[in-house]
Amino acid sequence: MAITPDEELEVTIDELDGLAATASAMADAASGWVNLVPEVESGHEPPPRSIVATVFSARGEAVPHATWSAPEQAGRRTT
Repeated sequence: MAITPDEELEVTIDELDGLAATASAMADAASGWVNLVPEVESGHEPPPRSIVATVFSARGEAVPHATWSAPEQAGRRTT
């Protein structure tokens, strides 16, 4: 079952305050996670993979993403 996001933030390298505030609130609550998905500029998308490569390859997504999760206990190290 998919979980829909509570909030979607658009973040640029020069403006990270919204992301920092969200991560800080989650760390204080010891709950939640943030998925960071890069935006690919138009014309720079990776080429599509063939169905054979998709089925039989263990390779991940062409454009990687990252997940940050809050610690299980407030004040603990985050991952």
